[in-house]
Amino acid sequence: MNIKNLRIGYVGSTKVTKKILEKSSVSPEIVISFDESHEDKISGFARYPDYGENWFTVKSINSKSSYNIIKSNSLDVLLVMGWQELLEPKILSIPKMGCIGRHLSLLPKRRGRAPVAWALIHGLKETGVTLFWMDEGVDSGDIALQKRVNINHEDEASDIHEKMTNISAEMMDNIIAKISSGEIPRKSQNEEEATYTHPRRPDMGLVDWTRSAAYLYNFIRGQTKPYPGAFTYHKMDRIRIWHASIEDSTKIVERPGSVLSVKSRTENIIVQAGEGILSLTIENEAGEFPINSGSVLGSPR
Repeated sequence: MNIKNLRIGYVGSTKVTKKILEKSSVSPEIVISFDESHEDKISGFARYPDYGENWFTVKSINSKSSYNIIKSNSLDVLLVMGWQELLEPKILSIPKMGCIGRHLSLLPKRRGRAPVAWALIHGLKETGVTLFWMDEGVDSGDIALQKRVNINHEDEASDIHEKMTNISAEMMDNIIAKISSGEIPRKSQNEEEATYTHPRRPDMGLVDWTRSAAYLYNFIRGQTKPYPGAFTYHKMDRIRIWHASIEDSTKIVERPGSVLSVKSRTENIIVQAGEGILSLTIENEAGEFPINSGSVLGSPR
């Protein structure tokens, strides 16, 4: 069997998963994405009109219509590069060789949700991309391919996602080539080494200014775009923080959250942390209370 006659299905719901497919050399028989009812629920919601009659939209991957679409196309492999549901056994069992999922960590470490955000918040220097044979568990199937991804000190969430998107496309081509040549790579995960990350909600982005500048730098860069962003308040104004840099890692001259200087309305906002000083790029959503030197950021008041 060669790559030209391997029957492949592709499942993805975001601009990232669409970009992975576009960057790869895979030509799927079918592409499945969420229907319009999910558009407001998914950040970076994507459509695949370029695939014409081979593109199908579904309310759920586990629906009867999804089952019929996948079953009728006699797939060898179903590539699931980004999806907000667990696949039920009735779907997992349809492709002859199985379903391959993608997870943005070095499994079995950091199974679960928001692995990129947590990797940055926790200050990791390395993460990875894992392609794995999907089972009924959460990111628990046998590993097909895995590649490490370095996290540089200046990397933000968008930088890591860009690296991982490019690597994912290469890995997808690699695994399909292996399968086409008759090689089926799979290695069981060590359950004793498994760890989990939990979902992040937008309200979890509230900045605690008593934390150190080093901690807050990681906290902020882990929640920048494409995520909702870390935030704080100035009086009753909600302030989004899109970028931070450490001006000084230990200096303390004012109480935490104090604005030491302002060079513009949105950039170079210098703020005292619990230990150290940060320079911020912000978005003042309401803008009713201008931030000035001497202002204090924190909870709404």
